Amino acid sequence: MRLLNILISLLASLCLSAQGLAPFTTQQDRLYAFDQGAFTELSTRKPSMVRNIGGRLIYLTENGDLVLYDEGRMQTIERGTRPKVIASDGMAAYYVGTSLKVIGTNGAKSIAYNCADFNVQDSLIAFHDNAQHILGMYWNKQVLTVADVMSESDRPQWLAGPNTLLFYDHERRTIYLTYRGETFELCRTSDFARVSTGGDIVAYVNGDDQTFHVFDHGQDNMIHDFAPQNFQAGDGLVGFVDVNGALRCYNNGMLYDVSDFAPEQYWVQDSLLLFVEQGMLKVFRGDRVEVLERYIPEKWKVFGGLIVYLDLNRTVRSWQAGKRTQLSKEAAIADFELHRDVVLWRSNAGTTKVWWQGKVYEHF
Repeated sequence: MRLLNILISLLASLCLSAQGLAPFTTQQDRLYAFDQGAFTELSTRKPSMVRNIGGRLIYLTENGDLVLYDEGRMQTIERGTRPKVIASDGMAAYYVGTSLKVIGTNGAKSIAYNCADFNVQDSLIAFHDNAQHILGMYWNKQVLTVADVMSESDRPQWLAGPNTLLFYDHERRTIYLTYRGETFELCRTSDFARVSTGGDIVAYVNGDDQTFHVFDHGQDNMIHDFAPQNFQAGDGLVGFVDVNGALRCYNNGMLYDVSDFAPEQYWVQDSLLLFVEQGMLKVFRGDRVEVLERYIPEKWKVFGGLIVYLDLNRTVRSWQAGKRTQLSKEAAIADFELHRDVVLWRSNAGTTKVWWQGKVYEHF
């Protein structure tokens, strides 16, 4: 079952990574979409907000209209309300007054009517409903109650990952986990800060004995006798600095020694662990460490197992599964954007260039 879950997650990741969609604004402030090799004009005026939610785009016009672009079609979701929008890689929701709405393929629908706060992740939305005094969750097209919240209390304390939601019950000093629609007790602790959520994974320090645990695809594993100095969870992996100062990684049920020394910095992003050691940026993947560059790039971004960065000449480059690719021929690129499997940058001549599936497209 565990192997099946991992294979399903990998297949889903591959499907999600090949969207070929990205928004951009021209020098004339026109909004366009790059959509699988074609350029489509969405608006003649620069939007106040635009978000890519994995295969769909949403944007706010200067008049406050909220518009959805999906499979080549545009649909106005709200008119003139200028809602507060929060979007992740997979979902989007917004406020209209105190009503919380989620954006679907056929428009928007309300999921809470007295929302005090909300958070959007890849496959779930967590929200605090003041009127019903609950911490709720929207998942798998359902609205679920995660916990009752006393009306006189402050904002409930929660932490959400791509598909995991933690809630801390102060009275019981207990952390509850909601995963795949089910809520259950994860551990007892007085320190809610000692948890980290990821995709299908939660890392935490057990408050009873200070052991370090990883909840992985439904299984709880004690992976170290002592609490680490710090830790971060990603998609299926956890990076941590142990009590002795060594950098280690839990990945797919295995525990790896990454470095004998604490890194200057480290980051767990999606399915990769990146860290700085002796002035070099290194990446841990699978069961090995590779030097990404013998310097620290000024800027890099990660999606899944893809890293895009600017080299010393400010050329756009990528790294994936050990393979390095030069995306831009010209140097001195000011900036770039990464939208899943699409990379955009503005050339020195002012045109927009787009790299997708090994080919560079240009919009004048």
